[in-house]
Amino acid sequence: MEGQYACRKDIKEIVKLRTLQQQELHITDFKISIEELVSSDTKFLKEHLNKDFFMQIYKIEKQIVAMCGFQIVKYLPSCDGTTGTVACLCSVYTVPEHRRQGLQKKIILTCLNAINAKNIQKIELSATNPDAIALYKGLGFDHSKTFMQNY
Repeated sequence: MEGQYACRKDIKEIVKLRTLQQQELHITDFKISIEELVSSDTKFLKEHLNKDFFMQIYKIEKQIVAMCGFQIVKYLPSCDGTTGTVACLCSVYTVPEHRRQGLQKKIILTCLNAINAKNIQKIELSATNPDAIALYKGLGFDHSKTFMQNY
């Protein structure tokens, strides 16, 4: 087993895993076709991978079995002393047959260390899965009561 940052040659396999993840999360409410998702994810990764979006992956026998990405977003600096730069963890996924082996914790910790090395003070993520929420809380994340969305 090896952990590493994804590169362009990993894009096709990352898109495959992300499609599986999205299918698990949104079984009944897909608003676009699988083909559109694959196309938009591929385009995004080709444009952003290792620029403002980073993906930590774990491979077993040369196959990606787990991944965690983070996007760096820059806002205006705030009067509270924060820089305005935020890292958003996303696309946290492990294929079902490799879950409950500690892979996500290792990947997330690697991402958190990389984020800290970039002097980013705020890290965000979104989660609905109770097991994932427990993992994130164990890593020091708290639920925010101020986050809102508009669709």
